[in-house]
Amino acid sequence: MEDSEHNMWIATNRGLTCIRVSTSNDKPGYFYNLLSYDSSEGLQGEMFNYHSAYLTSRSELIFGGSSGYNIFTPTTISYNNNIPRIIITDFQIYNKSIKPREPYNGRIILTKSITQTNEIDLKYTDNYFSLSFAALDYCMPNKSRYYYKLEGFNNQWLETDRENRRVTYTNLNPGKYTLYLKAVNNDGVESVNPVILHINVHPPFWKTIWAWILYAILVIGAGIYIFNRMTKRSERKLAYARENMRVNQQLEMDEMKLRFFTNISHEFRTPLTLILSPLEDLLQKAKSADDKELLSIIRRNAQHLLTLVNQLLDFRKLDTNVLTLHKSLGDIVMFIRQQVDLFVEVMARKDISFSFQTDMKQLYMSFDAEKLSKVLINILSNAYKFTPAEGCIQVVLSRIDDEIIRIVFNDSGIGIPEEELGKIFDRFYQVKNEDTIHYQGSGLGLHITKEFVILHGGEVWAERIPEGGTRFVVLLPYKEETAAESESLPAEGELNDDDTAFEAAFKQNNFPKLLIVEDNKDLRKLLGSRLRKLYAILEAKDGVEGLEIALREIPDMILSDVMMPRMDGIEMSKKIKGDIRTSHIPIILLSAKTGEESKLEGLMAGADDYITKPFNQEILQIKISNLIETLKHNQAIFDEQIRIEPSKITVNSLDEQLIKKAIEYSEAHLSDPGFSVEELSRELGMSRVHLYKKLLSISGKTPIEFIRVIRLKRAAQLLEESQLSVSEIAFEVGFNNPKYFRKYFKDEFGVLPSHYGSRSE
Repeated sequence: MEDSEHNMWIATNRGLTCIRVSTSNDKPGYFYNLLSYDSSEGLQGEMFNYHSAYLTSRSELIFGGSSGYNIFTPTTISYNNNIPRIIITDFQIYNKSIKPREPYNGRIILTKSITQTNEIDLKYTDNYFSLSFAALDYCMPNKSRYYYKLEGFNNQWLETDRENRRVTYTNLNPGKYTLYLKAVNNDGVESVNPVILHINVHPPFWKTIWAWILYAILVIGAGIYIFNRMTKRSERKLAYARENMRVNQQLEMDEMKLRFFTNISHEFRTPLTLILSPLEDLLQKAKSADDKELLSIIRRNAQHLLTLVNQLLDFRKLDTNVLTLHKSLGDIVMFIRQQVDLFVEVMARKDISFSFQTDMKQLYMSFDAEKLSKVLINILSNAYKFTPAEGCIQVVLSRIDDEIIRIVFNDSGIGIPEEELGKIFDRFYQVKNEDTIHYQGSGLGLHITKEFVILHGGEVWAERIPEGGTRFVVLLPYKEETAAESESLPAEGELNDDDTAFEAAFKQNNFPKLLIVEDNKDLRKLLGSRLRKLYAILEAKDGVEGLEIALREIPDMILSDVMMPRMDGIEMSKKIKGDIRTSHIPIILLSAKTGEESKLEGLMAGADDYITKPFNQEILQIKISNLIETLKHNQAIFDEQIRIEPSKITVNSLDEQLIKKAIEYSEAHLSDPGFSVEELSRELGMSRVHLYKKLLSISGKTPIEFIRVIRLKRAAQLLEESQLSVSEIAFEVGFNNPKYFRKYFKDEFGVLPSHYGSRSE
């Protein structure tokens, strides 16, 4: 209700509230003051009823409640206009009241009553304190309100509990603070002058100004000391600068030489391929023993040259710390036996007694087969060179304990002087005496052997045999493992003439196309001549030309070199595998780079295989044949996936995404008998030529057959799940003639649609 002075009176379930509205000459707008009344001020009770209020003609207000009613004239109510005065009544530290001139922890904090104190000094350990206060107003003091703020900690007025009239602060940082206290009486009159108390929390000694001065002195002193040390160090560096420069220049020269020989070694591998590949054919065709002997000598020396090239490349990788182990699980006993068997024939030529002994049938462990093979071959090659005819070489494999195996190589050769046994594993070191002058090598083999053994976490050393000869001992750590731990179209007679003629033209030639990309003309021609009987050969001299031919011809297989001008094989593979038109084509990379890192780079580019030069021609042919057979196998898998559920193929590659999209679009046009290959190719963003080759390569089906399978599969689902007749289902999946529908359905599922389920014709 609004009274005669335009104030609002509101009855609530907690008493009466008056909203007094006023204005100010200094500030625009209205100001509101809320006054609350309860039973202590004469109300019948604090609960009032709804719609029980009335303003009489005499400006009296009547409010009805649960215990009667109140009638009053608002203008006759007198207000408490006394300005409340507030005082601090108690000061506590850690809940202990501090009295004037009373010692606390050995010092006086208050010299007079807290009520008369304007400033307090505290230590940083006394920063948990409380202050109690009260307002000197006796008109309904229980309705007085109290406000406080601590400048330096918070700048907003906060209201405290009117019952306890207490404020507490904890963990204040050292500094100066000012506490303000004020009170508001029961009718909203506020204190004019709030109580002010200055509180100083002193920092610990390590944060005082004198402490900071000491810190500054220490820092400056340390800086001077460090400066002097750096100056002396710079002087020493300057003294060695010229010597270091000379050494660095020498190292750079050595590095340039190593890079030169490494690059030359890479270039050697392609000519060696051109030598060894024809040699294999000549050896197979040679009829006379003399011709075979001469060709064997050529092959043996070419392979020896290849071994030297590989040693130089391995040495380079060791020197640049880029050689790492690539372990795989295998039977170490069988592996060593296979490596030993490689030397049986050459040992027999010198009448050397050669044997391999072990008390283990098999032992599975993880090792790098390529590097361990080089270790065994290097040691056996040295034993063969320095062992005279009718000598003896023995390889013994044994297990020392559950963690180490030992491989011992004994030979009855010329031996190594005792003083040089510790040097033979150094790079380029060669034993110099009259007995070894005819067997000098590069000095890299044993050095590489030691490094490879160390990479495996093992040891290798040599020792003299008292009876004559040399013994090499290789220790390798192992952890025994088991072998299991290693591993829409119209029906026939209503076909679209353009689509039928188009597919018929492609079906005339099923000869696999093989694209050879190689910058070396001789090697390109050699590969083409060997594979021409089995494949339709396409040739390109670099990656740019190879990519153009691949996009134009869509070959069944690509055989490419890695290092080529304009675009290398790695980049070409990435582009081919990243293009939806060619992503399905298998790629084999040929390279002179033998490192695992190079192989990894090639395979990550999308290549299906990586073969190092020189390579065995028969192995290459088998790998090409296997990849094409794998492609056919994948076609069968895609076909089976389509048969199982057209709309639920797993998408994890570009090819499978294409198949999924083709299936979805074909399913969307099942009932359209005029749906053509042209529409499907346009939806997939491909030409009819590329779509035909792509679908045939991935799924083994032409576009016409592909759409027909989708329709027939949907028809089978309708036969199982709906009550439609066979003729109705035929028209539902886009066959205009039920006769042809029944024919293709039987071809696909082996039974007539009427026998596929209980259906009426």
